[in-house]
Amino acid sequence: RAGAAPCVDGGASRLRLAATDIPIIVREIQELPYSQLLAPFVDYVHTLYVWPEAMNLVNRFFAPNIAIKVQLRREDTVDDNGTIPDGDPAFYAKSSSKSTLMNFAMSQVAFDCRTPQFHDEFKIRLPHWFTSKHHLLFTFYNVQPSKQTNLFQLRKETEVLGYAVLPLLVDGKLVSGDHMLPLYPTLVKGYLDLSLVNALPVLDDGDRLFELRALALSTLNPQDPQLLRFFRTYRLVNTDVHNQAVLAQMLGALTDAVRGLRLVEPAAVVQYFPVYTNQLCEVIAVIHGIVASATGLRDLRRTGDGSDRPRGESGAAAVWQDVCAEAFETLSHLLREVRRHAGTLSIKDTHIPKGYRQRQRTSAAPTSSSLPEQRAGREPRRGGPLGAYVQYFFDNLKGAHPTVHESIVYAWLLSLAAATPLAAAGPLEPYAPILEEAWFFFDLIVKSVALQLYADNRLGGREPRDMRLKE
Repeated sequence: RAGAAPCVDGGASRLRLAATDIPIIVREIQELPYSQLLAPFVDYVHTLYVWPEAMNLVNRFFAPNIAIKVQLRREDTVDDNGTIPDGDPAFYAKSSSKSTLMNFAMSQVAFDCRTPQFHDEFKIRLPHWFTSKHHLLFTFYNVQPSKQTNLFQLRKETEVLGYAVLPLLVDGKLVSGDHMLPLYPTLVKGYLDLSLVNALPVLDDGDRLFELRALALSTLNPQDPQLLRFFRTYRLVNTDVHNQAVLAQMLGALTDAVRGLRLVEPAAVVQYFPVYTNQLCEVIAVIHGIVASATGLRDLRRTGDGSDRPRGESGAAAVWQDVCAEAFETLSHLLREVRRHAGTLSIKDTHIPKGYRQRQRTSAAPTSSSLPEQRAGREPRRGGPLGAYVQYFFDNLKGAHPTVHESIVYAWLLSLAAATPLAAAGPLEPYAPILEEAWFFFDLIVKSVALQLYADNRLGGREPRDMRLKE
């Protein structure tokens, strides 16, 4: 589509840009490919597609004219007179509509049919923060046909056949895939409560009469359970970042969440690489600040008992140091996985035709072992997703944290000190996992230092270089 406005973002969501006389090409179609090359997410995409498919009302004594109304609701409230308030403005309108978002969406009418098939598509803007009560409410109407029938202004006497409810979060993940839902003739206040749901009357003895498909596309909420657990734990840590007592209680959960990142699926490791890298850097900086405030900054030195703890470290500080080193080593592991899998072919499991996966297995898809750099036996150049992160995505932390370059050096030294007793087995093997992506951390340190000097207006100062950084 050609024109100056409206334009769309990476999720094909409409935007209003500044007025211009230069015609531009606007893409209003979001591609849903069966396969794609793995790359980090750089666009904001946070939408849900819903496709109603079929209903089964063969036990009804008449053939209704069915229309479906869909709402996204954050509460399960019902007015005293039995009416249900409108949902949030989350449904994208058609290109010809003047409205950008609507409170509900309507399907086409399936006339005189007890087993209708639907061919509608609803695109929904998902909220940034979810609760257990966020859900989709489907209301089924028996529409009386007339020349004045308007689905967006249904008459009061229009019969309600039933309701169906689909929570947005299922086992902590965004709803996606095929679903069969029962129909309730009425709803009461608090209808999401399991005790009330079980007591509600249902059509056809609870048979699941409504079939639909859903597809969640989000660069904010991953579908991988381990990555999702880390994001949630990080959110809690970031909320109580200045409360060390609360952080100490979360130490076990934080350690498990960081270790769980090693089990994340390769596709999610590549796609969410900038997000979890930022968060791991902040976790390292927060822990560095806790240890520094509790014990003061000390250089790592061997103690008389052969351990690698700084002299005088308390047991609590030693535990925090273990988490800091674990976060650094996990980040090193994830960097290797990103370099290994970035650019490989990923096949989605959603909506794949029969036989497609078998054809893909025999296709000449690129693999990590077939990358040019690995075939030639050379070390990868400073580029790709890792180099792009340092150059375009990384920024110093805001707030009262230690700087990233100080915290990275501190965590790096902790990891090296922990690997030193293992060096007897081989001169370099214990250090290989820590040093394999050393160039990335060196580049990160250099940029962090440059950003700090720029923020302090010392980048071009007259002071000697060794006096430009704060003590």
